[in-house]
Amino acid sequence: MCLIGSLENKDAIVLDDIADTFGTLMKATSILKKSGVKTITTLVVHAMLSNSSLKCLVESSISAFIYTNTVSISKDIDTYFLKKDGSK
Repeated sequence: MCLIGSLENKDAIVLDDIADTFGTLMKATSILKKSGVKTITTLVVHAMLSNSSLKCLVESSISAFIYTNTVSISKDIDTYFLKKDGSK
């Protein structure tokens, strides 16, 4: 995976078809963050969220995680993803 061009001080949007273990999203967001992006929004069609994916989501540089309801996921996602002040 490589980044072409400069994204410094820009907002990035990452599209993914399936987020299961968050391996691809973690790699992409890491590259984007190192390139100096301000915010990272992810759009996922099928949010499988298996294993420790919620922990990865919380620890990631993702500013917003948007997903469709094609797969039932735990309602705990808000507990894991939102900080006490309502951010993330």
